[in-house]
Amino acid sequence: MYILNTNRSKQTMAIKFTDLQGKASKGGPDRFKPAEGVNKIRIVGSVIPAYKYWLRTRDNTPVPMDCLGFNRETEQFDNKNRDVVREYFPGEKCSWAYMSYVIDRSDGKVKLFDHKKRLFADILDVASKKFGDPTDPEKGWDIVFTKKKTGPLPFNVEYKLEVFDLENSPLSDEDKAAVEEAGSIEEVTKLPTAEDQEAFIKNYILPKEDEVDGEVKAELEAN
Repeated sequence: MYILNTNRSKQTMAIKFTDLQGKASKGGPDRFKPAEGVNKIRIVGSVIPAYKYWLRTRDNTPVPMDCLGFNRETEQFDNKNRDVVREYFPGEKCSWAYMSYVIDRSDGKVKLFDHKKRLFADILDVASKKFGDPTDPEKGWDIVFTKKKTGPLPFNVEYKLEVFDLENSPLSDEDKAAVEEAGSIEEVTKLPTAEDQEAFIKNYILPKEDEVDGEVKAELEAN
């Protein structure tokens, strides 16, 4: 239980001992990671269109960063917003990265899913031709697909929609309760500002200022 004094000069916070976890809490929802073989999920709520760059921090940790030149509302690159990543890294290219909440049928939990492009295209095709909107609470349908390794590299993976295992069905009361508890995906996937992205790039991705100064100094001394 948190007790927060709104007076900033006298701000305090107290946590009951019985509420302590003894470790750092993981932020954000769990992510759905397809398993080898058959997977079954239900898309719930909005699907968030996005394109992302993949960069690496100074300690070589991969991090996704939104392409701010992509308009989520129109699904077009209109470049109305400043594309900070492209400014700092002109050679970088962003990739398709649509997201949504899904109910993982293996445990009934709502998780964030980074959709697979070809699988998503197959879902759109089946939705338009036969089953309708899979996100409809009453007339939607569970996505059944298989994941299969096709080679030794991480991207050697095939996702196949199992069309004959699909059927329309309403969400259960348990499903609806889980979705309500998960809250809004729009908040979880909220776009950062250009200023936020620039600060992150400077603080975590670009070499530190003293490292840059050292490199420049070494070059000058060499000449």
